[in-house]
Amino acid sequence: MSAKTISELESFWNEFQSDYESKLGNTMTLFNHSLIHMLNTNSASSILELGCGPGLGTLSLFRKLQDEGNTKASITACDLSPAMIECARKKLPNSINLRVANSENLPFEDGSFDRILAGMSLNLVPNPQTMLSEIFRVLKPGGRVALSVWGRAEESFALTVFNQASSKVGLEVPNARSNFYLGTIPVLKPMVKQTGFVDILAWHQPTVYNELTAEEYAATLYTAPNRKKIFFALDKNKQRELHDAIVELIQEKMVSSEEPLKLDGLLIVANKPRD
Repeated sequence: MSAKTISELESFWNEFQSDYESKLGNTMTLFNHSLIHMLNTNSASSILELGCGPGLGTLSLFRKLQDEGNTKASITACDLSPAMIECARKKLPNSINLRVANSENLPFEDGSFDRILAGMSLNLVPNPQTMLSEIFRVLKPGGRVALSVWGRAEESFALTVFNQASSKVGLEVPNARSNFYLGTIPVLKPMVKQTGFVDILAWHQPTVYNELTAEEYAATLYTAPNRKKIFFALDKNKQRELHDAIVELIQEKMVSSEEPLKLDGLLIVANKPRD
């Protein structure tokens, strides 16, 4: 199944920027908190963030450097979407260098950074191996990368419920590359190793939604451009049928599991060998 092209990704995230930040951004940023913790930022001098989105994770990174007293480290934050970069610019200090950039073709010299953060972006690009190679190229020898992708589908009900409900009401969802195609350690860890990284640590970790009701969470599903297109192409009766199916599945899940809605992430930290 095909992935979105770079231009399609840019359009998607430009359109999704406002709803993403207001409805999903804080939940997604929880993965970045763990990645930032593993980056050893107290000794960093130059940090690159890829797929910075609206800058919520970037702000967490900046505050951690402040808490550590690391006033010398520079931060460069990139995103493919100009709308995301403009959103980030409104909340971040001027000392942070914000760039519109394609993670498969980074506009930086070899060995420019000693830390790289890439939260939930490797799984989006058309060619993840190309992005890994670019990360390796711009990372200094001895530098560290921390990245995350979506993990296991069976542990990510919040991402699968729309398709489950669509099938339940007889709707056919367009074929697309799975969100979870990189989401197991046996798949992703060898790719990272093949790129040249060493000292690779990999683990699964959930993030959770903050006590949304089933109705509230269902409403967030229609904000992503791909699902919005499907939902609002339906007549009103079919919209209601799909919405009710989503709400019913969410309620069943929350009652049976006695857990909040979860998303599974696969997190990896690795080093570039020293010369």
